[in-house]
Amino acid sequence: MWYYLMVVIDGVKQFITTLWELQEMRFSAIFDDLSYITMNIITAVVSCIIHQHHQHLSS
Repeated sequence: MWYYLMVVIDGVKQFITTLWELQEMRFSAIFDDLSYITMNIITAVVSCIIHQHHQHLSS
């Protein structure tokens, strides 16, 4: 009887661990995506500022 209880407890523990790891992977993916988007926005803004600065110097 105790053996079956331990098997059930171990199964629940593995299930919870798997869910936790999947959640961490999801948050990691979201963070990576947001970092990529942020860097693209910053690069675009800097590029526009440099372009405007060069146009201002040319005129």
